[in-house]
Amino acid sequence: MGGLARGSRMTPALWPHQDAELAVLRDKTARYIPWKMRVGKSALAIAAARQWEARSILILCPKSVISVWQEQFSSWWPECRVLAPTNGTVAKRSQHVAAWQGAVVLNYEAAWRKPMAQALLAHQWDVVVADEVHRIASPRGVASRFVATIPARRKLGLSGTPMPNGPLGIWSQMRFLAPGVLHRWYTPFRQTHTRPCTWREQPDGVTAGPGGALQPYRYTNIGQLEARLAPWMAPALKVEDVIADLPPVIDEARYCDLEPAARRTYKALEHDLIAEVAAGATLTASNALTRLLRLQQITSGHVPIDSCGDIIRISTAKLDLLVDLLADLPDDEPVVVFARFHADIDAVKAALSGRVLELSGRINQLAEWQRGDAPILVVQPQAGGLGVSMARAAVVIMYSLSFSLAEWEQARARVMGSEQTRPVMVISLLARDTVDEHIASALHHKQDVVSSVMEGIRERGRR
Repeated sequence: MGGLARGSRMTPALWPHQDAELAVLRDKTARYIPWKMRVGKSALAIAAARQWEARSILILCPKSVISVWQEQFSSWWPECRVLAPTNGTVAKRSQHVAAWQGAVVLNYEAAWRKPMAQALLAHQWDVVVADEVHRIASPRGVASRFVATIPARRKLGLSGTPMPNGPLGIWSQMRFLAPGVLHRWYTPFRQTHTRPCTWREQPDGVTAGPGGALQPYRYTNIGQLEARLAPWMAPALKVEDVIADLPPVIDEARYCDLEPAARRTYKALEHDLIAEVAAGATLTASNALTRLLRLQQITSGHVPIDSCGDIIRISTAKLDLLVDLLADLPDDEPVVVFARFHADIDAVKAALSGRVLELSGRINQLAEWQRGDAPILVVQPQAGGLGVSMARAAVVIMYSLSFSLAEWEQARARVMGSEQTRPVMVISLLARDTVDEHIASALHHKQDVVSSVMEGIRERGRR
């Protein structure tokens, strides 16, 4: 993309569909942006805040995308100071938020707990952005009720799946964006837009009735609901609608933090490796590779016991990150997850039971996945051979990265082949402050992974 001068530094140019919506947003106080992944919701939100000359911005989002928002601000509004308070006590983080001028990025779960909630409510925000706003679709949810009370001059809601469980979920989202546009209370809203089924009718869904009994219903007055929402909703966009604007591949990193016990295990092994290098010992390539392999296995959450071949699971941080990411995709969205170790594959299959097929050295279910038997295919990078097409998916998740640049490029090529008709998003899952980050950097810069990471270790050993 080209560059466009905005402020004191050059920032990327918006795509045409983003520019068109930005013009509409100029005079809006609230807007729902129902765009699918890869269409550019976050960049638009930042551009809108900049256009509005906002001095205080609150971004509420899933924990897994906090780092993505930091990177987006760096690209689209580099002069804006960004605070993502993830370290320290809740009290200390709340103090930082209370005194901050600029953008604050918080996950929903952290926002509503005291004293953070008090700090947010005491602030008059120029802009509040609720990313993946369908996360607050429950009318009685704690986060949903709290977010609706945050004071703001302007509000944006972002989601590619506005009503994943049916039209009733939109009420809570609009309670945040524009209270009163729909019914003031949820019960009359539900009564207006549902009716009990007769015994001959096939229900659209079920809702809990008195005593927990299942009460089938059908949706009604949907035209009325659409008319009420229309002034507040941007045109829904998916990748196919704006494909001419988008690059063929979009790379993104999502971060997790190892739990304290897993962090200690990681640090102990890393310390031993640094100490060995610092002492002047010569590590052979095979020894270095083994150590790095063990560090990477820890970031994936498991430790192999060499004496008996058993696996000890010491962390679920990366697995939780994967589940959180997939929660914001449609259930039928085809996804390829690349994972190096059998323990990773087993963990993914257990967490996503019934939605996953496998392509590895032990199982080949590629044909079943290609014909649509399940949305997710978990793949060992070295499995399947050259020329295997996975173009059914346009979302690729790198759960554990290969040390081989050739394997990494081949994994991407399987999804980005000639049969691919959509831009591809490649998301790398990385444990923060670990070997994961070094491996990802080496791969993206097309460097030898082992040599690059070992050089970093040597540098640390000399300090």
